[in-house]
Amino acid sequence: MEAVSRMASAKQVEFLADLMERNNRSIDRPLESLNVQEASELIDELLGNEGNANPVQAQVLQRRRAGDERTLQARLGMAFKLVYQANVIRGDGYVKKPASRVNEGFIEEVIEVFQLMNEVANRAGIDGTASL
Repeated sequence: MEAVSRMASAKQVEFLADLMERNNRSIDRPLESLNVQEASELIDELLGNEGNANPVQAQVLQRRRAGDERTLQARLGMAFKLVYQANVIRGDGYVKKPASRVNEGFIEEVIEVFQLMNEVANRAGIDGTASL
């Protein structure tokens, strides 16, 4: 009996699409049709290609990824601050107990504001969409 292999995860597919774009590569089938092993091997190959690329280009890519990550971290921090301030102004107080319903609503609101900030940045042409 042949073992059924799992399909590539959404994160793998997203990462592969980014790597393929950066490496100017394509394959003859949809990325979503790859299994976990095939996706992993292709990721390793493409990452290896990036490492063998022009050293200056590799440094630029590395700085860009680090910048994207810092941008997202700053946006998340700003979203947290805005929601926290709004809660204090509304009189909801501040977050005390991690398991409380209030905190769940707070977390959801922070995520909603963060996603909105990313959407605004993307529409404005300011791309900072590395994985978080």
